[in-house]
Amino acid sequence: MMKPFSVHHDEGVTYGTLVQLAAEYQDSAKWDEKEWNEVISFYKSVGLPISLDDLGIKNISDEIIMKIAEATCKVNMNAYNMPFELNHKVILNALLSVNRLFG
Repeated sequence: MMKPFSVHHDEGVTYGTLVQLAAEYQDSAKWDEKEWNEVISFYKSVGLPISLDDLGIKNISDEIIMKIAEATCKVNMNAYNMPFELNHKVILNALLSVNRLFG
């Protein structure tokens, strides 16, 4: 059984912004390396989380990443305000991209 975890709202929003950026890059099929590096540099300079590990989520498994993707896409979540079609697979792929870079 998976142990529950909690994240402070501001940390979740911060990390969610990275996931959103990765999802937007995937939607446009163009990864903007310059923009990405600027965001990551800023996050690091002020101590913002850039990984699930930074959020205190240890021993990251596919199960955990899938649960995060599914929870992000629940009805009435802000994720549906994106300018592209959103579903748990889009979020899953974005989470996996960010996790590959920093996980």
